[in-house]
Amino acid sequence: MLILDEPASGLDPRARIEIREILRVLQGMGKTIFISSHILPELEEVCTRVAILDRGRLVWSGRPADGLSQGERLPRVRVRPAGARRAEALEALQAHPRVTRAVLDGEDVLVTLAGREDTAALVARALLARDIDVVRLAEDRPSLEEVFLQVTGRETGGAGEGGGTEEKS
Repeated sequence: MLILDEPASGLDPRARIEIREILRVLQGMGKTIFISSHILPELEEVCTRVAILDRGRLVWSGRPADGLSQGERLPRVRVRPAGARRAEALEALQAHPRVTRAVLDGEDVLVTLAGREDTAALVARALLARDIDVVRLAEDRPSLEEVFLQVTGRETGGAGEGGGTEEKS
């Protein structure tokens, strides 16, 4: 068993990559590794299980790839309309009764829906009904940082506010 606290702190990008590779090799050998860190995007890449602690209490645990369970969040879809029709796609989706939120995010429109069934199909049908072709359509899972902010109930977090994470890979 290996226990690490902020193993990538102060390392340059090459050393961070090397430490991730070492951790993967050790994991492949069947070693249990506990990592305590606040650098969530980096940990998302190497951890198989995560436990989020807030003010000394466990508030969430699971696999980073799963994010929040379907019961804890509304489904999100990321859609990229063809051509220069983002604004038109945004307007069409904002007008849809099952869309709770639609915002531009780079070349995509990020859509949050009120229902849980057929979410991607609903978005595709809404755009195709307006003759807007879709180049990309995918479920948008929240990042580990988004999960942290939601389960701790704060807009911002960090060790200074009593937040922290324990990572297990």
